[in-house]
Parts: sequence; C-alpha cells; structure tokens
Amino acid sequence: MHRQRPIAAVLLVLAALAGTHAASLSPSSDIQPYISGGTLSNNGRLRYVVEIIKAVKTGDLFKEHLGEGALLTTDWVLTTAAAAPDLSWAESLLKHVLVVVGRADGSDGVDVEIDDKKSVVEPNNKILKLLKLKEPVVLGALIKPANLPSFATDSTGLGAILAGWGKDRKALNAVDVKVFSKEQCTADGVTVADDEICTSAEGNACKGDDGAPLAIDRNTGAFRLVGLATGADKQSDKCDQRSVYVNVAKYTKWLLTEMYP
Repeated sequence: MHRQRPIAAVLLVLAALAGTHAASLSPSSDIQPYISGGTLSNNGRLRYVVEIIKAVKTGDLFKEHLGEGALLTTDWVLTTAAAAPDLSWAESLLKHVLVVVGRADGSDGVDVEIDDKKSVVEPNNKILKLLKLKEPVVLGALIKPANLPSFATDSTGLGAILAGWGKDRKALNAVDVKVFSKEQCTADGVTVADDEICTSAEGNACKGDDGAPLAIDRNTGAFRLVGLATGADKQSDKCDQRSVYVNVAKYTKWLLTEMYP
C-alpha cells in the first residue's frame, strides 16, 4: 500500500510528543547530519535514491530515518542489512520498515511497504539486502531505477555521485567524487576488501547514510549504480574518514538471480 506522508510541521509536532523519537528527526550538535562535503540536491535529478525508515503500523506517526538505498526495478530496492534491519518479534507487532520513493525534489514522497518474506540478505558477506516491495511503484518524473553494472565493470578513475538524506531527513545532499583503484586507497591508508571500492576525499557518507548509493551519471538521464556506503553509522562524529563502498558489480549475478529466478 502506498501512503502519502504528512506535512513536515505535523510530523515535527508528533515527534516532539514522542519524546525519544524527536531526537531521530533533528541533528545533534556534534554529528554531521548529512553527506559530508555535499550540497543540496533537491532538483529531482537523483530519482533512484530512496530512503529507508521505521514507523508505527497504525497511521503515519514517529518515523525514524534508518538509511538509504537504490531503486533497481519497480519492485526491488538494494540497500544494506544495517539500513534495513530485521525487527524483533515484539517490535514488529507495532512497527515496520518502509521504503520512501519520490523525494528527489525535496518533497515528502510516498511510503511503500516491504514484503519481508521475499526480501533477502546476501548469504555470504551478509552486507547487502535486497528489498521486495509489496506493490510496484509507478515510475515518473521523480521515480526512476538505477542501472546495475555488468559483472566485470571497473569504475576506477570515473566520476560518481554519492547521495543521501542523513540522520535529519530534511534534504537530499550529494557530492561528486572519483572512484579510486585499490592501490590508491591502500596508499592513502584506507583498507579495502576485494568486494569494495573507495573514492576521493571530496566527501563521504555520514551517520545515517548507511546504504547511500554511489552512482555514475551516464549523461542519458540514467545512472549506473556502482556502490553502496557501508559502516556509515560507525564513522567518526565529524565524518572525516574516507567512505568505503560495497562494489555492486561483485554482486550483480546474485542480484539478477534473486530478481529474475
């Protein structure tokens, strides 16, 4: 079921009444609340970026930002297991995790329910999570999937865009970075696993940006997804550490097998 989100003023009032929930909607004084080095990107261009939230099941109350992800098809979203955690049995009685699409222009977007039974975590490293939507979204001016990379895609040396809302959820921020080789990352003191990539230091994911997509603009109105930020919730309060991303190309075969069995 798709449900329109309430206006921001109403949400803030409800969050204030919720006590501890209010903290999740406003930035802390010592934690960067959005993509470090990024600038406002509410022009509707990054239509593949989705938000992952947790909310109570009855009504549109107390929404909590969890992370970001990328729309792959009308009914599949790729994110990280940290950004879309499985809820405990007790918590699942009252709350659920939702995907929010259509926020690329700064609007509230539309909440879409997840089919937990058909969603799946990558079985080996257990970092990526593929979310199945209960209903397909309608593509349009603010909603468009990103393309998957081919199995052997090497994005080294290419410019890419990192985007996310961060913990305050107020605005989509983005930053232009360059994909580095593993040798360049290592030389800079950044540890990168075989299924990861890192980027230049113009900006990086901050707390609240786990699952933030790293994508390459193909200059055709389409974007190719090359990475997802991981461990963003573990970075320093000032977000001064280099972002490391899951190399999506390493998992393309798994993704295609799950989406098109």
